Amino acid sequence: MKIAFWNIRGIRRAMAKDKLRSLVHNFNPSLVILAEPKVQYSEDFCRKLRLKGMHYEAIHNSTNSRKGNLWILWSSSIQKYSIISITDQAITVEVGSALITVIHANSLTVHRRELWCEMEEVSSLNKPWLAIGDFNSVLREEEKKGEAVYNDKWIDSYPRWAYKVGARWVSDHSTLFGWNNSIPKLTNVPFIALKVWKNRSGFLPLIKDSWSKAVKEEEILNYTIASDQEPENTILLNKQVTARGKVEVISQQQKDIIQQKSRVMWLKDGASNTKFFHVNMKIRQAQNMIVELEDDDGNIVTSQRDIASNLVAHFEEKFKF
Repeated sequence: MKIAFWNIRGIRRAMAKDKLRSLVHNFNPSLVILAEPKVQYSEDFCRKLRLKGMHYEAIHNSTNSRKGNLWILWSSSIQKYSIISITDQAITVEVGSALITVIHANSLTVHRRELWCEMEEVSSLNKPWLAIGDFNSVLREEEKKGEAVYNDKWIDSYPRWAYKVGARWVSDHSTLFGWNNSIPKLTNVPFIALKVWKNRSGFLPLIKDSWSKAVKEEEILNYTIASDQEPENTILLNKQVTARGKVEVISQQQKDIIQQKSRVMWLKDGASNTKFFHVNMKIRQAQNMIVELEDDDGNIVTSQRDIASNLVAHFEEKFKF
């Protein structure tokens, strides 16, 4: 899914229309969200925009007496959507199993309270959720670029999600681009171990034996049931204690690995939260990804294969003798 948000500050101008067409052509978004179009919505007006691959109708919050401040246009790649809510400051739609809230908040703090209450209601639906738009709560001029925030379920659905802020065009607001990167998993990742272990007797059989075993919680349950039926059987009781100990050790090892990967070191022992670590790890992975690169000719490269080739060529040139 690709999403583009732009506070266009008036879509009637020819320059704004041209820039919008260029945005749709180059980015090929699934959803185009426009804030402050400053015209009365009509299907005929959308058709005259001639946006490549986009439908001629839009989801909007216009009324007969009021020009809406939010339009959502969608491409033919989106087969089904449903409208959750439409208000003066936000529109929430469900695409697939995910919720997307587009926002153009009121400039007055007292009116924005209604928006915060609405967002609390959307959050209570407990689904993957992205909120993107103009929150109108900035401290400095350079912050006029909009925001995109999302919950942990959104990260689970789109683990490679990233967004960037484009250059300011016709409007005094920047464009927001959001998309889920498709980075294939490497097929030639080697298993790394010290060679000295190969010379130790029993090492390889131990590895094969360990990898072929699976310690499951069902094993504990089975031993517990059997032990309850024969409470005087110390053999079953010992097996139950042993199985529980194995699971607890493996569980703690998994938590330690996730904690180290997430780089969150300030939680004390005993206060660990595996879900919290998973979310932080995914956020860190998304932040560390190189999703696009400018090559020597000034072209923007987005393919992972091309990015890798450019990086290799750059450092080979830099360090060659």
